[in-house]
Amino acid sequence: MIRMMIMVVQKTITIREDQEEYIVKNHLNLSRFVQNKLDILAQQNGNIQTPQKHGGDDQ
Repeated sequence: MIRMMIMVVQKTITIREDQEEYIVKNHLNLSRFVQNKLDILAQQNGNIQTPQKHGGDDQ
């Protein structure tokens, strides 16, 4: 079994109030949401190969 070491970097983003309300109302994990969207964009552009996900929801 090959294990992949994943480095974690924290970033700060600014969102509008209506976006915050949507996140709270829909119980989104904003970090996971952004990571998944970035993975999709990167794969579409052929820029990176993303690590396999293990369990959890995609929100």
